[in-house]
Amino acid sequence: MPDALSVHRLPRGTTLTHEGGRAAFVYVVQAGSLKCFRSSEDGYENVVGFAWKRDVIGLEALGTGCYAFSAVALEDSRAVVLPLRELAELRRRVPALDSALHTRVAHQLVRVGELAEVMAALSADTRLARFVLQLSMRMAERGLSPRRILLRMTRRDIAKYLGLAHETISRSFGVLVRRGCVRVTQREVEIVDFDALKQLARSTRAFGDETAAAGPPHWARVA
Repeated sequence: MPDALSVHRLPRGTTLTHEGGRAAFVYVVQAGSLKCFRSSEDGYENVVGFAWKRDVIGLEALGTGCYAFSAVALEDSRAVVLPLRELAELRRRVPALDSALHTRVAHQLVRVGELAEVMAALSADTRLARFVLQLSMRMAERGLSPRRILLRMTRRDIAKYLGLAHETISRSFGVLVRRGCVRVTQREVEIVDFDALKQLARSTRAFGDETAAAGPPHWARVA
């Protein structure tokens, strides 16, 4: 990135973009993570994705002039600020920036396909297993352990992203634990058996049905 570009610091809970707001900047996440969501007319929050290091936010404004969704920091984060009106000139003057933007947009398009794959699963357990595996890949891309995942988002955020009820997410985490796929402590998820998790991710059957009556363990009730 060019040295002249400014960096916007985002304490946890800070809103970076507002859905429908006039766009003046495009942002590249430098550190941390953000939740991206749209709000329905009745105020319901629809989580459309999570942004991580090197992800681009606001590029859709090149076509509409407005941000397509709101983005809020899930932890203390930083984002490089690219003035929208100067973006074409910046890309021309800095080939590395142009290449990096193309690469990140391509990666984000791949994630759209990944979400479609997740949502194609009828089983809530399978959706969650696929989501955990995708988080594992995101951790590896950031140079972090693919086995130990600190959930910056809440279980309600995950439920809204996967199109499931909050209680269902809690139950499905319990299924993954009982089947030996993961170990969970509050918001830390440790993958203990990748093969078992991948097997569940390939399934379309709800493995948790026979144990659902027992209810979720105490840690799964934490938001």
